[in-house]
Amino acid sequence: MEKNIGLILISVCILAMTACGKNSSEETSSLTMPDEASQQSLIESFGTVLQNISQLDEASIKSYMEGDDAFSASAASAWDTSGSSLGSFEEIKDGKMEIDDDTYVVTIDAKFENRDANCVFILDKNGTPTSVSIDPVYSMGEKWHRQVKNTRYGYRNRIYHDLSS
Repeated sequence: MEKNIGLILISVCILAMTACGKNSSEETSSLTMPDEASQQSLIESFGTVLQNISQLDEASIKSYMEGDDAFSASAASAWDTSGSSLGSFEEIKDGKMEIDDDTYVVTIDAKFENRDANCVFILDKNGTPTSVSIDPVYSMGEKWHRQVKNTRYGYRNRIYHDLSS
């Protein structure tokens, strides 16, 4: 009896050890995480990108959007979409770098004149920036206000549509 219990425990230990390993993203990714100083330098560099793009006029934004550089076009497009609600860049609140599949992802929580924003920079396996998204952070009150406006607008359109049918 004790021999059977010992064999069962050994089998469970072997199964548990084979289940504990690297996660699938680490196994499939050939990328290595840069050291802390390099990560911080990269975060600060992207903070400078945010500061520079927030100071561009509309003509310059349009020019970058129509340019040949995919990253500049992506940054200009992201700013064109959300820049008016943000205002000028003030500071980096927090930043981190991760590996997702075969890309580096740099996430920056930035403080702007009017509101904060979550900014995500994607770099390819060679460390070349490829795209950026800039997402304003809205307060719960602002989200509710927008939802109420959308609901009222939708209800008004439905009544109009029903009356015109």
